[in-house]
Amino acid sequence: MTLKSLRTTADRPLAFLERLCVLIGCVLLWGIFALVILQVVTRTFLGMGLPWPHELARYLHIILVFLGIAFAHRMRSHVNVSYFSELLSPRARRVLAGAIEALIVAVSVVIVVGCVMLITGPMGAQRSPSLGLPVMYFVAGTAVGFTLMALESLRQLVRLMSGEPALAEADRPEPSA
Repeated sequence: MTLKSLRTTADRPLAFLERLCVLIGCVLLWGIFALVILQVVTRTFLGMGLPWPHELARYLHIILVFLGIAFAHRMRSHVNVSYFSELLSPRARRVLAGAIEALIVAVSVVIVVGCVMLITGPMGAQRSPSLGLPVMYFVAGTAVGFTLMALESLRQLVRLMSGEPALAEADRPEPSA
């Protein structure tokens, strides 16, 4: 199997994961919206504040952020300072792009390993104050987001190693429908 066929094979499952993340992100965003509205209504009109909507909205927001970073990485939408890389030759630019993707994979792996250590350690049994849910579920959202980011960076590394040009912002894929 060549690198190009490996990249092509990896594109379909990653596109599916992208669509799934967008769907989950939409559900999370609507859930946060509903929780905030619930909190405002109960405080304003019923004169009582519920203890759990704020906490749940915060945890859902954390999961949304980490799924969002993976999606933004796939769309090549992260902030990028390209002034110095544009001064390099095309070959040096390719090497720099590969080094950046390898660094993203390394950092993502460290974060995922840290999340797994938190989940399997004493913190995994810790429960949230208001909801009483295990905190490990919310830490898992971080691990999933960085796993997806590492997979996308690996796809980009395979792309670079197969001789295809690095994806620039102008070449970024359109979000799947």
